[in-house]
Amino acid sequence: SAYSPKSLILRKDGRTLSGILKKGFEKEVTDYGFDWNQVENLTTYYGNIDIRHHICREDAPMHYTVDLVQRYADALLRTGRKIEVVHALPIEDESRKLPSTGHYEGTPFFGSRLQRQEIVKVFNEELDKHAAKNGWSVWRWPASWYTMDGIEFMTTIMERPRSVHLARKFYRWDLERDCPNENLVTV
Repeated sequence: SAYSPKSLILRKDGRTLSGILKKGFEKEVTDYGFDWNQVENLTTYYGNIDIRHHICREDAPMHYTVDLVQRYADALLRTGRKIEVVHALPIEDESRKLPSTGHYEGTPFFGSRLQRQEIVKVFNEELDKHAAKNGWSVWRWPASWYTMDGIEFMTTIMERPRSVHLARKFYRWDLERDCPNENLVTV
């Protein structure tokens, strides 16, 4: 959903930020069969799964969030590449029915919507701080999404009928017309 033109996509559904930090960005790219030395720029988009399933299981979720983003920033700095980070998505209404493939330990999420919304806010604010400090670009989803009612967000912005992903209509790049997505400007 965060694709931009002339980019190679390495999509790994189910990959957590915590998991990639253990593995490392270089190993992730080379394990997929690509030459790390040919990678000049990285756009990274992690955190949504961590927020949905894992962070609220921690003893101090907010402290854990700040630490997680710090470790994320440290790992990105070690790559020596030009960096763009993508903000985490808003939280949909808890009534959303998800397929069992979207569950972890038998649940579609962990923590209340309100708790996870606050984590998203802190996560994105911390990303912004590190981006400003390190000269990175940031891709931000429309601000209006974060103040939407959870039901409106899940019925208008998310993939239907049941998914944890954005609808293609709201991807960063309009893949059918091969241009910036006008839907993101009007939301």
